[in-house]
Amino acid sequence: MSPSRPLVLAALLAAGLAGGGCSLFPSHEEVWTPIPTRLGTRAVSGADTAWVLTQPGAGYEVITRSRERLPDVKPDLDLAARAFRRYFGTAPKTVALVLADSLTELERTDTLSAHERGAPIVRLVVPKELRRRRAYQSAPIGGLAAARVARAWIRAQAGDSVRLPRWVLEGATGLVAEPALQEFSIEALRRRSKLVQPLPAFFAAGPAGVDSVTTAPVPVDLRKLKRQQRDSLLAYRAQAVAVAQFLADRSGPLVVGRLVEAFRTTRDPAAALAAAGVTPAQPDSLDTVWRAWLQQRDRQLGIRPEGVGR
Repeated sequence: MSPSRPLVLAALLAAGLAGGGCSLFPSHEEVWTPIPTRLGTRAVSGADTAWVLTQPGAGYEVITRSRERLPDVKPDLDLAARAFRRYFGTAPKTVALVLADSLTELERTDTLSAHERGAPIVRLVVPKELRRRRAYQSAPIGGLAAARVARAWIRAQAGDSVRLPRWVLEGATGLVAEPALQEFSIEALRRRSKLVQPLPAFFAAGPAGVDSVTTAPVPVDLRKLKRQQRDSLLAYRAQAVAVAQFLADRSGPLVVGRLVEAFRTTRDPAAALAAAGVTPAQPDSLDTVWRAWLQQRDRQLGIRPEGVGR
């Protein structure tokens, strides 16, 4: 069964931050002309010039040939850095974000300074439809950039040799950098309860093809994915964020960082949950508590629970 129209629309908007770049875009008349910015430092490499924005202690460096991109991404990156501290109890490790308007430009943008410091590099081609924004509204590219950088922060926190479970990475990224996804995830699960997996099965595997959507330099338009892959991806990401919200609500926000740390030494979900201080730690028992939490959230909103079916 495919998601309802409200679910798909909300999911496309939220998941676009990490993959599709889907949004409601302005007409030519509504486009806002950016005020010239003084952000960034000029970096010259041969005949090429790039602009570099470095925020000491903020966990990011932005490298781009288009200086006007810097104020578009800075607010979202700053918010994500603050959220990272809340859930991990420490500042994120520095990640270099290379922004360009095309793959050709991306290849020409100098990343030497990031390489010299050993900083992880996130490369992102700005989709054409996200290069402009409506007056007085935040730039959509900011959310997409923040989600990509947050994902790199979380992976760096875990360590280069650690492959985090998909549900941990997706859930933590949603909490750190995707407020829109947080807002709709529980509502999405309530509307389409049959898409929700029991936690033991959910912890065991993720949707196919998710890496190509969330890490490719050129964002994938979710609307162009096959329906089954898109529905699987959107439902999985919504559940990952809802589970992360549940764990943070039950055990405190720092449980996210403890869970990432726990998966450095184990691949067993029950062992990792126990090490992070989550009770009950057995996925079967935790599933019962999680479903009760979802129903409680419904009651707080005055919504009659439909039940999250197995």
